Amino acid sequence: MKITQEAIAYAANRGISEQTLTKMRVVGGPAKFGDEIHQSITFPYFENGEIVNYKSRAISEKRYKQKSGGKQIAYNWDLVRQSALEEVWITEGEFDALALVEAGVSPDRVISVPAGAPPEEADDPSESKRYVWAFEALADGLSGVGRYVIATDNDGAGRALRNDLVAILGKAKVCYLDWPE
Repeated sequence: MKITQEAIAYAANRGISEQTLTKMRVVGGPAKFGDEIHQSITFPYFENGEIVNYKSRAISEKRYKQKSGGKQIAYNWDLVRQSALEEVWITEGEFDALALVEAGVSPDRVISVPAGAPPEEADDPSESKRYVWAFEALADGLSGVGRYVIATDNDGAGRALRNDLVAILGKAKVCYLDWPE
């Protein structure tokens, strides 16, 4: 699937260029959300060059869907894991990852969590199914990163995600980006 002009225009309204969409392998077009078809923007999740999941967002309203049974991995991890991993930026959502690339962060240094932010911090993130992707990424090379930059939303859920990621990654290698209001 290629990207439609509707998806390009939607991204442009959010400050994301077609060039960034292409770099990040974003596609778009009609997609089924329940019983309805909506124009959408779709973020493919690659592992070893193969699509193992995707997340689609309807353009007309805030509706999301993922591939049924898709593997829960970080968005863009396939590209990042092939880099030197000196620094990795971790965002709450795919559009945040695109915003960082648009702002000049190299695409091979940006990942997004696969399921957004939790409503509250986990008692023990290592026991939470929500973070299986993180522990798998740590085993797959993320543990060798020199510095993590966590860029989550400034709301309660974003703070909960940030705190859970700090617990998983360790305080010594983590710094934060606070988005402007």
